[in-house]
Amino acid sequence: LRHSLSAGRPASVPCPRLGAKPPCAAARDMPRPLQLACACAAAAALGPASRRAALRSVAAAPALLVGKQSKAIPPIPLNPPPVTEASSRRATRVVAALNAKGFEFYGAYWCRFCDEQRQLLGRDAAAAVAYVECDPGGAGAAPGLCAAAGVRAYPTWAAPDGRLYTGVRTLDDLEVLVGLRKEAPPKKTTTAPPPVLAPSSPDALRVAAALKDAGAVFYGTYWCRFCDQQRQLFGKTAWPRVAAVECDPRGVGAKPDRCGAVEAYPTWVVNGKTLTGVQSLANLEAALATASVPGGVAADAANAVVVPAGAAKPARRRGAEECDDCAVVPGTT
Repeated sequence: LRHSLSAGRPASVPCPRLGAKPPCAAARDMPRPLQLACACAAAAALGPASRRAALRSVAAAPALLVGKQSKAIPPIPLNPPPVTEASSRRATRVVAALNAKGFEFYGAYWCRFCDEQRQLLGRDAAAAVAYVECDPGGAGAAPGLCAAAGVRAYPTWAAPDGRLYTGVRTLDDLEVLVGLRKEAPPKKTTTAPPPVLAPSSPDALRVAAALKDAGAVFYGTYWCRFCDQQRQLFGKTAWPRVAAVECDPRGVGAKPDRCGAVEAYPTWVVNGKTLTGVQSLANLEAALATASVPGGVAADAANAVVVPAGAAKPARRRGAEECDDCAVVPGTT
C-alpha cells in the first residue's frame, strides 16, 4: 500500500469516487491508511483544488503507514535549494492569480530550471504556489500526479484545462497565462551550462591534468545542477582541461551518441571505472590509482540525476516540450 501511494498508483481497496468534501468523506469509517489510498486512487480524476487537497493527505502517508514494529529506516526526502530572496509584491500578486485559476507547478528538487523559477518568484510566492514534486526521492513527492498530468519536462506549469507550459516562465509570461496582460516580451535562453566562476586550487589543477593524461571522461547535461556543482569544484582554470561530454541533444556541443551507457548525471569514467554523482578531488585521485571495478558504482540520488534503466535519452521534440530552459523527463521521448 505504501509503495502504491509513493508511486501514485491506485490501491486495490473498496473506495467510493472522490467528489465529496472532505476527500473520502463517504469512507470515514475506513482505517486512515485506506482513506489515504482512496485519495491517491482518485486524485488524478479531480480538479486542481481537490487534487491538491488529496495530495496533502497522501504526503502524510509514510509516517502513518510505518508499523510500530518496523525497523526499516525510510529514505530521507530531498528538498530543492532554499529560495534566498524575498518576493516582490508583483510576484505575490501573480501567484495569487495562478492559485485562484487553478494552475499547478510541476518540477523536481534537482532541476536547475525549477530552482530558477522558484528564485524568480521569491520566498513567499514560491512557498504559496501549488507545487507538485515529481521525483520519487523528493520531499512530498507525487510522481503519479505528474504522470497523470502528462508532464514531460521540468518545470511545467499546468492550466486547469490540461494545457501544459514548459520552461522557466518570467513574471510577464505568468501574467499572460492568468490574463493580467496581453503578451510578454521575448526572452533569451541558453543551452550552455552556467559559467564556472570559482578560482582553481593547485589540487584541482593537478587532478585535472592527471584526468586528462589518463583519458578520463565526464558525462553531464547543461541543466543538471549536480553537474554544475562538479564544474565549480574544479574552478574556472582547471575545468576546461577536463574532457566533458554534453549528453542532452539541445546542449551546446552535444554528443548524445556517446552517452548511451550513462545511467546518471554526472558520470565519470576514470581508468575503466564508472563513478556517478559529484566526486571529490580525493575520490577522483583514488580512481586514477586503482584498477577497474566490474559493474561500476551505483548512483547516489543525493548528488546525481538518475536515468531510469532502459529509458530513452532526451531528444528535441516538437510541441510543448520543445524548450531550452527545461529538464526533459528521461524515458518520455
